[in-house]
Amino acid sequence: MTNLVKIIVAGLGTVGSGVVQMLEKQRGIIEKKANCKIELVAVADIDASKRRKLSLKKTSYFSDAMKMLSDTHANILVELIGGSSGVALKLCKTALGKGCHVVTANKAMLAHHGLELAKIAEKSNCQISCEASVGGGIPIIKALREGLVGNQFSKITGIFNGTCNYILTRMEKTKEGFMSVLKEAQKLGYAEANPAFDIEGVDTGHKLAILSSIAFGKKIDFQGIHIEGIKKIEFADISFANELGYKIKLLGIAKKTSKNIEQRVHPTLVPKNSILSSVDGVYNVILVKGNFVGNSIFIGQGAGSHPTASAIISDIIDLARGSKLPCFGRKLKELERTSTAKIENHVGAYYVRLMVKDKPGVAAAIFEPLYKNSVNVDMVVQNISSNGKETDLTFTVRSENLTKTEKLLKKNKKISFRKIIVDSKVSKVSIIGVGMITTPGVTYRMFNALAKKNINIIVISTSEIKISVLVNRKDLNKAITVLHKEFKLEK
Repeated sequence: MTNLVKIIVAGLGTVGSGVVQMLEKQRGIIEKKANCKIELVAVADIDASKRRKLSLKKTSYFSDAMKMLSDTHANILVELIGGSSGVALKLCKTALGKGCHVVTANKAMLAHHGLELAKIAEKSNCQISCEASVGGGIPIIKALREGLVGNQFSKITGIFNGTCNYILTRMEKTKEGFMSVLKEAQKLGYAEANPAFDIEGVDTGHKLAILSSIAFGKKIDFQGIHIEGIKKIEFADISFANELGYKIKLLGIAKKTSKNIEQRVHPTLVPKNSILSSVDGVYNVILVKGNFVGNSIFIGQGAGSHPTASAIISDIIDLARGSKLPCFGRKLKELERTSTAKIENHVGAYYVRLMVKDKPGVAAAIFEPLYKNSVNVDMVVQNISSNGKETDLTFTVRSENLTKTEKLLKKNKKISFRKIIVDSKVSKVSIIGVGMITTPGVTYRMFNALAKKNINIIVISTSEIKISVLVNRKDLNKAITVLHKEFKLEK
């Protein structure tokens, strides 16, 4: 670039104010690392009161961002207005068209119009930089495009939304309901007045679409992502998950298969001993799997004034140094058009829990359509009702029968239930022998042996000749080895 970089900032909200403050307070460090002078030429915001909260000595102020762009001669536009279209999109298209680089945190705009903007940028020989659009202060985009660029990526899993993570964490700790905790989050500034994008999983979907494109070298495909939010999560769900050895987290998952890309956002039962489970509050965590580097973990603040401003400044310094990396890691013509896998085709092992009315005939009504449709049911466990009105019923089916099972349950008019909960990461282990359940000490020995190896038991089922347990799939081989040794079955 030149020895002087002129910057304009559109939007003086939480992030925009943080960027202005950082440019002023860290100017010396920023200029040394950028190896050039940095000048904040102008800022724009429709709310004039925001200007008074900032120290803007030699910086022009505009209430109209488009007028700011036309009346100034800037090298870099920092777009922090937000929104997938409208003023933000028009501003960025105009800036790129006239050869001005764009730095943005606008994940919605990139998820919906990223390819269109990239096309304009390539034609004008300028850049779109978007480190702040995913993960706040976590340099995940830089890691995928630069630090780990020599790897082929197979999977990305993460907690991408601090609002949802905070809500689920607080529900677990306070035992309060969703709406109560949401109101608390809004008072503290962790949730927007209109939190729909966050709690419905859309925000996570936007971020996942961007990372998928960069990691897998494909055209961005937000519409192909299966998205579920956390609005229907109750404390009862969190409590049951805890009993089974899990926490509930809203995850974004992108996985490369042999045929396509699997992209999904939904509440997930995460084992308590997992890294994902340990990250609480407003923090984000992202796990990336590469063929040479293996698993890499990134943890940090996913939102907020200073973390996001830090990512914005990083992009500004890169541009000042002359970085010419395409927004999605490759030129448009090199991005593949890859289909997104349908959620119905997702294969895994599952258990199903139904909260049903506690009365005669309910169990028969549940399993009748499964029997008629050749769905094999293995373990079945029903708990004693705590209120005399409803109870939860757990059973296992083969992974290939999950979709069919869910459809049959939802269509079954003979029963009513509050919720279906599934888990794909479980395996069954059994010990079998005539009169086993009547032999003193067998049950204790089995459970004690598993406990010594820190193997959590999720579900227990017994009979005269068999004791079966569900464990995390990753513990399967260890559990088999332990029980073989305990009951001297090696030979």
